[in-house]
Amino acid sequence: MAQTAIPVSLLWGFVIAMIIDAITFIVTQELVNLAVVICSLHGIVESVAVLSVHQSYRRAVWRMVTRENHDKVSDVHVAPPAVKRSKI
Repeated sequence: MAQTAIPVSLLWGFVIAMIIDAITFIVTQELVNLAVVICSLHGIVESVAVLSVHQSYRRAVWRMVTRENHDKVSDVHVAPPAVKRSKI
C-alpha cells in the first residue's frame, strides 16, 4: 500500500502545479523548481518506504551501516563444475 500511495501523493503535487499554471497562465521559476523538487523526492521517499516495509532490506542496510559481518565469507556458495561425460 505504501509503495503505491507515496509515488501517487508526490506526483499529485506536480499535477496541482500544472493545474495552477493552466488557470493562471503564469509559469514562475519557483513553480518549475517546485516541480523538480517533487520529482526528485520520489526516489528518496520510495527508498525509505521500501526500507520501512521490508525487514530483510532493513537488516541488510543495517549490516552495511554498522559493518556487521564485514569479515564474514559470503553466504553464496558456488556449485562445482559439471563433470563432462565422454561419448562412447
